[in-house]
Amino acid sequence: MLSWKLIAGVIELSDSDRILVEMRRLGWSIAQGRQYLQDYYGKRSRSELTCDELKEFLSYLTTLEPATYHNLNAEPITDLENS
Repeated sequence: MLSWKLIAGVIELSDSDRILVEMRRLGWSIAQGRQYLQDYYGKRSRSELTCDELKEFLSYLTTLEPATYHNLNAEPITDLENS
């Protein structure tokens, strides 16, 4: 479930949830995200990342175009509420 807070009429998502939004934009599956975390951070999930690592991963994702690191055999994220 996405977590958010409303500040001055603007909805603010956590870094972890913003990562899910970016993964969806890129067409990445949860498995692809986990593989990237394992390859580059030696960790299996976002919950294992430090705050700095979360920000770094989010920053990396925002620089990618949707065709980058895309695996056509993987199921993309379609429902962020159940991811």
